[in-house]
Amino acid sequence: MAKKNEAEKEREKYEIIVGEVVSGLKGENERSAALHLLSSEKALETYGILRENDVPYTMIKRVMAHSLNNFQRGKGLTIGNYASGIAQELSNSEKYSDVVDDMYKDGIISQGQYQNIQGSLHEHIKGGSRKLREGLSDLEKRLKIAASILGVFGIGFIIASGTGITGSIIGNASANISGSFAGIILLVSSLILFLRSFKN
Repeated sequence: MAKKNEAEKEREKYEIIVGEVVSGLKGENERSAALHLLSSEKALETYGILRENDVPYTMIKRVMAHSLNNFQRGKGLTIGNYASGIAQELSNSEKYSDVVDDMYKDGIISQGQYQNIQGSLHEHIKGGSRKLREGLSDLEKRLKIAASILGVFGIGFIIASGTGITGSIIGNASANISGSFAGIILLVSSLILFLRSFKN
């Protein structure tokens, strides 16, 4: 009984989402065709897959609207195109990657649509990895610049601490040691940063 009540609640929620999405379409013919499509068993099954994968209602509404907007741009309104549009939109999120597989296994999207989505997902991943490589390259350059600056300061401290104009005046020896020590620390830090930049 509880399962039936939950199914009824999901059905009611689906009808509310459908009403909101369809009302956003331009033209009576588009609204009528979209309402007919979204009333089909496959559209309801698509919604069930989305809910099983914990896709939030707000995202379901957004991807449904996105998919139906493709219809308004001239793509034919079929359950395959509708579900494919939803799957395409969700495939960009790793969290919902199972949705595409579930739609394919249930026969909601065709093998061609499934392969197209997988291909675009592959391109999306390649683009992301290219951006990551570019970011790491930029980070490597910044590390080398920082290492160079620290090295220059370190060498400067070492040189400055060893050249006392007044000779060995009391108290000057500790300043020379601390200056040399600071210079060595900066120089070692610069070497570590410089070597670390090559590991990236």
